[in-house]
Amino acid sequence: MTRHLARSSLLLGAIVLPLLLAGVTAATPTEEADDEMRAAAGAFLDALDAIRRGKTLQELEGAERVDWVGSKLRGSRIGRLSETEHAAAHALLRSALGERGHEKVSNLMAVEGAARRDAGRYALTVHGPLAPGRPWGLRLEGHHIFLSLTSVPGEGVSATPMFLGAEPARVQDGHELAGLRALGATEDLARELVQSFDRRQRVEGVHLVEPPPNVLFGPGATDPGRSHGLRHASMRPAQQAKLLALIETWTGTLRDEIAAEHLARIDEAGRGNLRFVWLGKTDPGEPCYWRIQGPRTVIEFDHYNRDPNHIHALWRDLEDDFGASLLARHRAKHHREPPATEPAKSKPTRGKLY
Repeated sequence: MTRHLARSSLLLGAIVLPLLLAGVTAATPTEEADDEMRAAAGAFLDALDAIRRGKTLQELEGAERVDWVGSKLRGSRIGRLSETEHAAAHALLRSALGERGHEKVSNLMAVEGAARRDAGRYALTVHGPLAPGRPWGLRLEGHHIFLSLTSVPGEGVSATPMFLGAEPARVQDGHELAGLRALGATEDLARELVQSFDRRQRVEGVHLVEPPPNVLFGPGATDPGRSHGLRHASMRPAQQAKLLALIETWTGTLRDEIAAEHLARIDEAGRGNLRFVWLGKTDPGEPCYWRIQGPRTVIEFDHYNRDPNHIHALWRDLEDDFGASLLARHRAKHHREPPATEPAKSKPTRGKLY
């Protein structure tokens, strides 16, 4: 046994030492995730016929990739896919979101069916090319869902903007999905947090005013302005843990490696700089709006048109939506000319947000 282990160590050294001397390092968890997602995207495209594939594979630098006004669905409609194509589409989504995130998104689609809307009216687009070492992207859009992932080799993965909504917020009795609250964890954690505020904390963190009719940081909103609310540093440890758990209901929509990368970015910007503000009454069943805001992060939740049974929620990274900063670093290293489209400087757009 000892001789066998010694021989294995020598073989491992013979393989690893030349790689280290050549400057080759092991793949990071995010790079391994990229490999799996890229392979799943390729398998999905291979499952499509030529016409559908042509509609689904789009240029990464195209202006449509950064247009997230919900007026037009692009790519392959999930509800129109064959059984084989449908399985490949969901395998791609699982590779990007993990089982937990895929279940969450599937539940949001199911809510559409419960409301007698088209649960298959969602479109999946791949932005390429998928060549090794090249940036690429993935986009899922439809009623109450907008997901955009941009993977840049050597730089990381961006998963914002992310818009999620649910109507009904709770599926009514009498339906096979009765009681389903697809965004219930986010709603409940925020209310638990705000109800734990003492009188002094409520002065900063709660405003008993009429909440806005919709989220405020949709397409075209690029200036976060002045942050409002109770600072993370002014919260008790248990409240800080609750705030982190609330953020993780968003990052947890992604596979673990990508979620960890986004949490690290929030920490790099300073978790102590995060603020939480609540507008409206804090009792269950009352319409409300709340927001988490930091130097680069905005997470907001709103009862659309002040209807407690209709949720709109949004997560943005104002420095890296659509992979803007990741792509900029990639271009600085590998390209001389700027691209035709600059996501970070895209012009404000008007229209309905999914």
